[in-house]
Amino acid sequence: MALKPAANGEYNVRNLKEAKEALQLMRAIAEEVREIYEEHGITQLQDDSTELKKAATRWAVASKTERIDFDSGFHATLVSQSYDPRYVATDEDMPDELPEGRKVIPLQTIIEKKFKSKVSKPGSKAREVWFSITKRVIDREAIDQAVADGVFKVDDVAPAFVEKQKAPYLRIFED
Repeated sequence: MALKPAANGEYNVRNLKEAKEALQLMRAIAEEVREIYEEHGITQLQDDSTELKKAATRWAVASKTERIDFDSGFHATLVSQSYDPRYVATDEDMPDELPEGRKVIPLQTIIEKKFKSKVSKPGSKAREVWFSITKRVIDREAIDQAVADGVFKVDDVAPAFVEKQKAPYLRIFED
């Protein structure tokens, strides 16, 4: 084994031969770890630990218990979080899953009801409010369709297209 970790624990690969050696060693170590886990029942213990926590969580949710205190200096708190907060603009934006027991009304409908006019009517108060709280965004599918229809050539719109690059990584595939 020519590869040795530096003092900070990092390995340095300087050429293709060392890259191959590093990847083969990585696979061998991962397999050895998997075997040790299985041999000592660690994977089963991890699975049991996960399932026990899930069972206790299901009970806490069903019984509406927010905190479980223990005499040995720790406690468990039921944490409920939401994600992807956003307003529903139109009927087309309505999510597939809605919060349980809650009626969701698109903002466009609320505005049209409040101002007793349609956002599509030029000069209406509803339209004025709608445009003051929304903004236009590019529709990639519409651009693709415009190119397909001949409105643009790919070369016309290409300078406006950018994308971010993720950090490169190696993926190991079995042959």
